[in-house]
Amino acid sequence: MKTSPITNWENVDAYFTFGPASFGMWLSLVLAVVMIGMLIITMMRHEQHSFKETADLYPSIQEELKGSWDPEFMIPVKVEGIN
Repeated sequence: MKTSPITNWENVDAYFTFGPASFGMWLSLVLAVVMIGMLIITMMRHEQHSFKETADLYPSIQEELKGSWDPEFMIPVKVEGIN
């Protein structure tokens, strides 16, 4: 079985399986783009889910904080040009 295109292995420094504009390079590029796209889509879904979950919980958290928050204990902050 002769599968190698090289007939003489003398003075061969490197043998590359696929080079520029070959099927292997295009396949690698497409796979990388698909993986990055799936990563971005997964991150967007996670952020939307987390935001919705937090927005659903916010009214109950806001009611809990109404009774315990006292503006008397706020630390005064002086901002130059405003105060």
